[in-house]
This record gives sequence, structure tokens and C-alpha cells, in this order.
Amino acid sequence: MSDVIDHAENVLAMVDNIDGESSISKNKRLTGELVEELKQGIEYRYTESILHKEVKSPFGEMTVDEFLGIIWIDTFTHVWDIADASNIDHGIPSDMAIEAYHIMEPRSESMRGPGRFGEPHNTTSIDPVERFIAFSGRKSVRN
Repeated sequence: MSDVIDHAENVLAMVDNIDGESSISKNKRLTGELVEELKQGIEYRYTESILHKEVKSPFGEMTVDEFLGIIWIDTFTHVWDIADASNIDHGIPSDMAIEAYHIMEPRSESMRGPGRFGEPHNTTSIDPVERFIAFSGRKSVRN
């Protein structure tokens, strides 16, 4: 569980630092402490002018707003990972999977590689979540 929280904090730190301006997360803290601090500060910091700022992200150059529109998919994907590994229902709405696919499909090349999405898998499923997961290159650990 500590690894999951640590990963979440790393993603939040990426969100915190993407504009290259002020940063709440510069100093690494104990796992769990950063989440509490960041959730109170990030939401209020991103003004309209910051949202339109061009930045270099792990996914290429884009605005802060575009980056934030992509990064939520990291959480979405890990919800599926954890649910799959735990053999529980992921609870991901179909509409969310469809939206994630529409966001990621045009960026498919830049999203693949170590620490990102793998190569897509073929699927015959019509379920939007299963289709997105296949697109992401993930497979169930239970199959």
C-alpha cells in the first residue's frame, strides 16, 4: 500500500510542478504527508493564466490545462490495476473509459514505453473499460 501512496504522491508532485512556478512538493516527505498538503493547495493555484501556459510535460509540450486533462487517466488506470489484482469490481463508469480513450488515442505513440502504457492488445469485448485497458497494453493478472 505504501508503494501505491508513493506513486500517487509522485503524480501529484508532477501536477504541482508542471507549471515550473511555485511548488508545494519540492522536498520529499514521508509517504502520505504530501497528499494532504497538496490537495489543499493545487486546486486554488491553477488560475486561468496558469492553465493556458505552455509547459514541457512527460507527454510532450502542451498547456497546463491539457496536462491536467490527461493526468487523471493515471489514477483511472491504477484503479483498474488494483481492482484487478484484488479481484474486486473496479467501479469505473463506461463514460469515463470512453473519455479516457478519446483523450489517449491521439497521443498513443507518446504514451507508450517504460512506466507508461504498453503496446495495445486486441480485444473482442464491447465493454468500454475492457477496450480502454486493452488499448493501454494492460492484461488481467488473473488470466
